[in-house]
Amino acid sequence: MKPVLFDGIDPTDIVQGKLADCYFLAALAGLAEDEVGEKQMMQLGERVRDNFLINKYNEFGIYCMEFYVDGEATEIVVDDWFPFYEDKQGVEQFCFAKAKIEKDKDGRIVNDDGTGEFWVQIMEKCWAKICGSYEAAEAGTCAEAFNNIDGTPCQ
Repeated sequence: MKPVLFDGIDPTDIVQGKLADCYFLAALAGLAEDEVGEKQMMQLGERVRDNFLINKYNEFGIYCMEFYVDGEATEIVVDDWFPFYEDKQGVEQFCFAKAKIEKDKDGRIVNDDGTGEFWVQIMEKCWAKICGSYEAAEAGTCAEAFNNIDGTPCQ
């Protein structure tokens, strides 16, 4: 079974890794929180999904996203190679943000076959590329992230 980029973007999908970019992930969660309603015409996660110019898993591992850099829509291209480390049990773990892994009521992992969503990693990698590196993406403001993710004017 192939991995999926996303099967439903939800703010609760986001799990922060070892990178201090909680401000970016908070903005991402806020944008993912749009819900379907009588007054709202958007679906859950649509404001994030709109950034994906390539919105399905592809065998080449290349993804194009649209961010707003210095107020202008900019295409950001990244691959799906992500930094990882081995934990104390020798299990490979992503270093940085990732989508939440499904667990059953007893806390056992239900979906650990490599088919989980990876939209969070792609978004974070684009942000790191805009900032210059993962390290340079640490310590910012939600307003800065909102402005760069979808052009939302913020103060």
